Amino acid sequence: MRPARFAIVPLALLASLAVAAPAAARDLSDVPPEVRSGPTVVSSGGRFLVHYAASGPHAISTARAQALAVYAEDAWRIEVARWGWPAPIPDAGGRLDVYVFAMSDAGRVTPDRPGSQPTSSWMAVDPAYINPVLVSHEFMHMSQNAITAEYQGQVLTEGIGHWAGFAAVGSAHPPDWAVRDPSRSFGCTGWTSCVDGQWAFFQFLAERYGHAVLIDAYRRAAALGGDPERRAVPALDAALRARGESLGRAYSAYTAAVTTADFGLRVLRTFRPEPAARLSLGCRSATTRMLAVDRLAARWLELASICFSGEASVLLSASWPAAAESGLSAIGVVGAPIYGLPLRRRAGGATATIPLTAIGLGVRIGLSNPSLSADDQPFRVSIRATRRRLARVRVLRAPRLSRARGRVIALRVRSSRRVWLGLGLYRLRSDATERVVLVRAPRGTRTLGVRVPRSLPRGRYQVSVRGGDMRGRTFASLRLPAR
Repeated sequence: MRPARFAIVPLALLASLAVAAPAAARDLSDVPPEVRSGPTVVSSGGRFLVHYAASGPHAISTARAQALAVYAEDAWRIEVARWGWPAPIPDAGGRLDVYVFAMSDAGRVTPDRPGSQPTSSWMAVDPAYINPVLVSHEFMHMSQNAITAEYQGQVLTEGIGHWAGFAAVGSAHPPDWAVRDPSRSFGCTGWTSCVDGQWAFFQFLAERYGHAVLIDAYRRAAALGGDPERRAVPALDAALRARGESLGRAYSAYTAAVTTADFGLRVLRTFRPEPAARLSLGCRSATTRMLAVDRLAARWLELASICFSGEASVLLSASWPAAAESGLSAIGVVGAPIYGLPLRRRAGGATATIPLTAIGLGVRIGLSNPSLSADDQPFRVSIRATRRRLARVRVLRAPRLSRARGRVIALRVRSSRRVWLGLGLYRLRSDATERVVLVRAPRGTRTLGVRVPRSLPRGRYQVSVRGGDMRGRTFASLRLPAR
């Protein structure tokens, strides 16, 4: 359990918040009398008052009550101070009340004044579920009540609550796409995975566009009216369009992030999307797959070469209907991004040549349908494996950083013919994720300048080279500077 480190907020400030939205008479009829009249613990920041029973069927120890108070202060520090969500409105006493008692739910938050206006609220936690994920989840509902007490549907109200719980503590709860194919459409209802399985998308939006886009979407949902279960998609689309983006384009970018494990939150980089098919390709083989992809959903294919002689490449051609817009979101090494891969797009399709020998691992292809309304869109993916004799490649000088050109790695090689080379960048003391940067080496002896993508964080990397008759030999350890 981490020690709490928080600044104490003056009670006068908390009281001013309460004046802005005064609480109605609080209904605590569901709270057992021994909890209402039992001992209390004030959190270290002075914001929370934990009510519990010292004996009886609802009893917990003082240490457990103190731990809950620490979890609540942690949730405030992350969700309000760091993410920028509205501070929950306290009661007339200037604090946020948390009651601990056995109940049918793991936890819940009850608004003092039901309706569309902001209101104070109180949290209830079952003794068996006192943990930081649950407390962070329920605290988000208190923050949502500071925007509106009205329920905004499963996807927004509960989905954002699940995201807050998982993201605040880095929980290893798998997203929907990591456990099933096809994944659920964003905005769907009726399945548990429509709610807790979408938390990675909320995390992506917060990382790429800022937490303000989620807060704005919640406010816009409250203003939409109508069926709360149908508010998530138009509210998020409107919030993104106000920032020059759209929900469809954001979903395609999200599919690319899933394909290449490109998340800021480390735990999300450990998950892999469940593929629609895993295809093993011989030295000369071809296959075509048809996949149906629903609106705001994605599917993946994994390719692996079983050709052990010569230089193996894959010719990829993908096509999709106009309603699916730009359907091919990304091509990535299984578990890592590929940089420098030429992708030729055209209306309703794209083609690429993937040099498997230079990549050295399997390849993942992400297909997304960014339409907000068109379901069951057909995607056609044609794959043809080819083989050439191996080019003879020699690295004449170990890769080194070109100081004059910033984040450029200088690589001097000799090749018997034109060939793709892959630089594997493995960040030391990190999450063990390799990045592959492709570069085309001409025939003969040449010094190549390989520009390192700006998205790679600074730090020390091992550099290996693959391609031709190279087999992933490690040549150097370089420290990349800041962007």
